[in-house]
Amino acid sequence: MVRRCSNPPVRGWPQRGLLLALLCLAACGGSSSPPPPAAVITASATTVAPGATVTLTWTSTRAQSCEAQGQWSGPLQLSGTKTLTPPAASNDFGIECSGPDGQATANASVSVVLPHYTVARLNFSGVNALNDHGGVAGWTGGGPPSPAGPQPPVKAAWSSGSAPPLAPPPPGQDPLANCPPDPYTGGSMCPSLANGINSAGEVAVSVGGGPLGQVVIHYGPGAATIVPGLISATAINDMDTIVGMTPGFHAGVFASGATVDLGTFGGGSSIANAINGTGRVVGSDTLAGDMATHAFLSDGAGLVDLGELGGGMSEAWAVNDSGVVVGESKTANGETHAFRYADGQMIDIGASFGSSNAATGINKWGLIVGTFVPANSTDGNPHPFIYGNATMFDLWEVAAQPGTYPAGEQVRLGSGYVRINNQDQVLVPVCHGDWGPPHPQYTCLAVLLTPPADP
Repeated sequence: MVRRCSNPPVRGWPQRGLLLALLCLAACGGSSSPPPPAAVITASATTVAPGATVTLTWTSTRAQSCEAQGQWSGPLQLSGTKTLTPPAASNDFGIECSGPDGQATANASVSVVLPHYTVARLNFSGVNALNDHGGVAGWTGGGPPSPAGPQPPVKAAWSSGSAPPLAPPPPGQDPLANCPPDPYTGGSMCPSLANGINSAGEVAVSVGGGPLGQVVIHYGPGAATIVPGLISATAINDMDTIVGMTPGFHAGVFASGATVDLGTFGGGSSIANAINGTGRVVGSDTLAGDMATHAFLSDGAGLVDLGELGGGMSEAWAVNDSGVVVGESKTANGETHAFRYADGQMIDIGASFGSSNAATGINKWGLIVGTFVPANSTDGNPHPFIYGNATMFDLWEVAAQPGTYPAGEQVRLGSGYVRINNQDQVLVPVCHGDWGPPHPQYTCLAVLLTPPADP
């Protein structure tokens, strides 16, 4: 029923008539309708580094329910906060709140971008390992042939980073001291590589020949000892467990004074490439017939076949303390893609960034590093990458730093592996110079990329 009002007669003072008219207007529903709901959402930062978290804060008024939209989903309280990792490079976190008088929407945008890394150049010819203090294990020497004479022999080298260096072994107790000097350079005749370094700065070194033969040396505080049962080492964890290869060319794990041979999947060889803090080991293993190689995961005893991406080959290069494994695998179309293995499933993370890529490191936050050849590459030079938020970020412009090398020199990825630690530092081997005939001349080094400290 529509309520009607008639204008009151105006008698007496004009003010009295106006007042009565206004009262009648109010009684007849002439006031405005209740306002609709309102919603506001903000993010603690509009840009974050790969793998970093962001805190969303939202409020609403005159609403009875709220729902997340965009890069998050699900029902929400009418007001609150949530800390999460943005799932993509570009993120729109929306909120829709509803009430009896309508709906309200709001959104906050967050982009994932590379941080402003500090770049440190390190005197290594190649690198294999990085610990949480920025300590690096690798080697010096080697390089291209030179008409001026032979290059220095390859020699294990390591640095302590921000931690105090370990005490060296007493004089005469370093096994490498027994190797004769090189007559050309004065260096050792035993080629050696430092392949693993733990958080205490202890190092596993592989020696490739000379009077020692193929052995592994463990450099601990004030001591250097030959590891029984291994001919090469690839990693060492904080429990001083060393992994590598046995004389039978099988993956081996040295712990508590003895080496365990992990065997194979029926083929002739296997190798352990990495170990995490809890003793889980990863590597590669040949199948029966030696025509295929599969990545494996081990608790130090048996082997678990991680499978492959359809091309018959896979290799695991790193595992974090949560047991997430990364590596590379052939695909059904013959490409090589980086993979991430977790919860019993191998996931292709490299399909979107070229036909040749591999993951070689992962930290406890799940950030992954490795190498890839850009799809538009004209020289085939691999680039380092960091993978987070389901997105690959090219690190080449940071690691190679165009303009900081002599004009006309080529800059290429060097020897060893791209690694990442739990401080999000990234280690990249780099070489620069001239690769042209008749005598290539280039210099190799390592660069350590350090992100800004958290505020």
